[in-house]
Amino acid sequence: MDALAARERPVHTAKLRAEVAPLFAHNPRPDYRTLKDLKMLECVVMESLRLYPPVPMTFRQAAQGAWLDGVFVPKSTLLYVPIRVINTWKETWGDDAEAFVPERWLALPDAVNPTFSFLSFIAGPHGCIGKTMSISEMKAVIACGAGRRFEFAPVYEGQVAKPTAAVTMKPSDNMPLLVKRVRTPPA
Repeated sequence: MDALAARERPVHTAKLRAEVAPLFAHNPRPDYRTLKDLKMLECVVMESLRLYPPVPMTFRQAAQGAWLDGVFVPKSTLLYVPIRVINTWKETWGDDAEAFVPERWLALPDAVNPTFSFLSFIAGPHGCIGKTMSISEMKAVIACGAGRRFEFAPVYEGQVAKPTAAVTMKPSDNMPLLVKRVRTPPA
């Protein structure tokens, strides 16, 4: 869904291309460390994951009894964790919490502790073991595709990403996109 999200604000695609183009001029196959250091790419990936987490919800079982906001939760109680809701909580992320704003990751406000405010991969001992690999793959695909070689456009005017929750997050309309190869002028 990140291709359409980035397409909603063409300035992000332009910034991403400006960051990625010099890299590919010298190295057509950048490694993990190189991609890790690209700030705009990091921002686009993290913002995409914040708005469209791969798994929109999960459950956890209370290891012991505890008080949560004045309510006692007994040991073994199943707790619903609404990942997408937490990732777009206005009290944490601001009034534009539902908007695709990659630059927010350049300077997160004090209210945002990514360990507890960004739960796309959960955290702690039961966090996703594939987090680093998943983020690395997203960066590689976005850098090679949207960042350098292809342009993504909505199929129709006013098209927006329409996520739906299943076991994993997916677009409800299969999110058709027009894909055009970017022609770069010879140097």
